[in-house]
Amino acid sequence: DWSSDVCSSDLLPVLVHDGKVVIESNDIMLYLEEQHPTPPLSPPAGPERDRVLATLKGEDELHFAMRRLTFRFGLPWVLARHSDAIQAEYRKNGRADGFGGGQDIEQQLRFWKEYSASGITDGEVVESAAAYRWALTGVESRLAASKRPHLGGTSIGVEDVAWYISMRRLSSFSPSDNSSSSCSCRPGVTHMHRVVHQEFS
Repeated sequence: DWSSDVCSSDLLPVLVHDGKVVIESNDIMLYLEEQHPTPPLSPPAGPERDRVLATLKGEDELHFAMRRLTFRFGLPWVLARHSDAIQAEYRKNGRADGFGGGQDIEQQLRFWKEYSASGITDGEVVESAAAYRWALTGVESRLAASKRPHLGGTSIGVEDVAWYISMRRLSSFSPSDNSSSSCSCRPGVTHMHRVVHQEFS
């Protein structure tokens, strides 16, 4: 299909602009910011820019945690698992270099092999939820310390958008807090919903 033709790794989302192919949500966001810098959603350079990139990198490194939680609570295992043939095709045509957190081909293949064999275990759910809770506690602490309404300052920025996407995805399938395998990640969720309602409602 179209996505396979333009991106050999067959990952979504993918952006094609003037012949340039960009994958990964955060990379796409930064690329669009470069192409359309007004109004600015991130600092152009310096320590503040480095902080933004570090924040996006930290969010991106939760890729597999997000995938495990999504697959465990949002997708039937029988529909999402990859056959040996699909895994072999990905090994043949996917990119061999790493690109983005959790997108290295060997990590991908290892995930699909384990997932196709046994699905997502309770231990993986607990570990993934803990990773999000730790990261979002840091987000909340940073907001509390700065006393600013957004991660980037007084107006919405790429950091807020990146975390909102994750929170929206998590809150769409999170089980109740009394679930034995709860992936509830409440720290950060309230802030991200407040940010988006203020900016876009």
